Amino acid sequence: MVSNVGDAHRIAAAYLAEKYADDPTDLLYAWPKARPTVLQEKTVETWYGWVMTVQSEVYKRTRHPQDMVYGLGPLVVLKHTVRCVS
Repeated sequence: MVSNVGDAHRIAAAYLAEKYADDPTDLLYAWPKARPTVLQEKTVETWYGWVMTVQSEVYKRTRHPQDMVYGLGPLVVLKHTVRCVS
């Protein structure tokens, strides 16, 4: 069971690292500035887990709309199953 937001962020980071590993056929591999990361300040706790906003690492630093990657959708880390789903 995941009991705090810090653990949930670590699970999400591991999920993103695995999902977007260095795969030459993946669009995000071809465009390194688009590497996805969790915007921690946007995380919302619910009764079932944590809902997290995902965006590019560059956008996280610059907050400039041209650095956004569209279509990444949210991640959810489930409290009771310790799973991350997108």
